[in-house]
Amino acid sequence: IFLGCIILGVFAISGVNSLANSLTQGLGDQSRTILGGDVSYSFIHRQANPAELGFFASSGKVDSAATLRAMARTLNGDPALVEVKAVEPVYPAIGALRLSPDLTLSAALASEDGSFGLAVDPALLARLDAKIGDSLKIGDLTATIRATILTEPDQLGSGLGLGPRVMMLQAALSQTNLLQPGALVRWTYRIGLADQRITPEAAIADAN
Repeated sequence: IFLGCIILGVFAISGVNSLANSLTQGLGDQSRTILGGDVSYSFIHRQANPAELGFFASSGKVDSAATLRAMARTLNGDPALVEVKAVEPVYPAIGALRLSPDLTLSAALASEDGSFGLAVDPALLARLDAKIGDSLKIGDLTATIRATILTEPDQLGSGLGLGPRVMMLQAALSQTNLLQPGALVRWTYRIGLADQRITPEAAIADAN
């Protein structure tokens, strides 16, 4: 029994170490995709000022996104708490966004006939008993659901969400009128370093 316990313990320790090494290697291999760039800067309640944007642009390719929580309602008035993510047309800078149906980001989110598009978590459709083509009202914006999100490359780097994801363009976010003083909006700027000899640590030190 004693020898059996020792053998079992050795196998358990070896299994845990193997799993930890696999996770570490996987995170290392996919770190740029998970983060969305080489370096990430976040601001709460405000966007980056011109001087900060100039520094970001001088370091490499910049991709920005705004995230906030909001209430989404169907035209019937059914509500749901959602995690809004407002992106630029170039999103994602690193990785691939997969939608269903298979649309480009521009086709899914662009304004057509005066209505912006939305890409949403499939769970939101089930929660609101909605479907592709239905309209959602977020703040003062009424937009059309054009796709569901299958793969969001930087989802792990966005932190824990309290509701299903709703993705829109930043131009659409400005029409919600949710960007008021004191609004809990996080602006994230992800940079793909132009000079790969510069380490992320050095870029952060320069910013400080």
